Amino acid sequence: MKRIGLVVACMIATMTASVARAQEASAGGANALVAGAKSLSFAVPGGGNRYANGAAGIWYMISDDMNLGINVGLGIDRLDTGADTTTNWDILLAPAMRYYMAKGVVNPYFLGQVNLRFHDTGGDNDPELGIAGGIGAEWFPVRNFSIGGEAGVGIDIIRSGNGEPVRLGTFQSALVANIYWE
Repeated sequence: MKRIGLVVACMIATMTASVARAQEASAGGANALVAGAKSLSFAVPGGGNRYANGAAGIWYMISDDMNLGINVGLGIDRLDTGADTTTNWDILLAPAMRYYMAKGVVNPYFLGQVNLRFHDTGGDNDPELGIAGGIGAEWFPVRNFSIGGEAGVGIDIIRSGNGEPVRLGTFQSALVANIYWE
């Protein structure tokens, strides 16, 4: 419920800010997607994400169409079984790339990402490796702030435990907020 409240609050704030921007007339353009721009991103996964409980990242626009970044995620779960309490943790390191197909207030993109996961779940704690690709879009209600969503498929190349070394499946669908500066 906390995530839903956060999403609703973000949507209300950005829709209110975008009303005054219906017809963008500034010389600066509709968004901050220009070569040399930097950004911080904050992602909230939409279920089924084995790689931590969300991620924060830092990004750099290497051209007007290409954005490179690294996401870091941390997940901590505490399990209370009555007589014993166990804490499990998850760390995600995920270099990623976005290629923007169009520019404007809404910007669709292709996404590629490598997921390197370190975890302690009380059993097999070997690192895991996966790759993912998908599509997404960013909406800029104001020039230096965007809200986006993404979804796609992933392949777990190296997995610990359960006897399935390779698995194909959907990876996280996520809501992402980005703050840009030049």
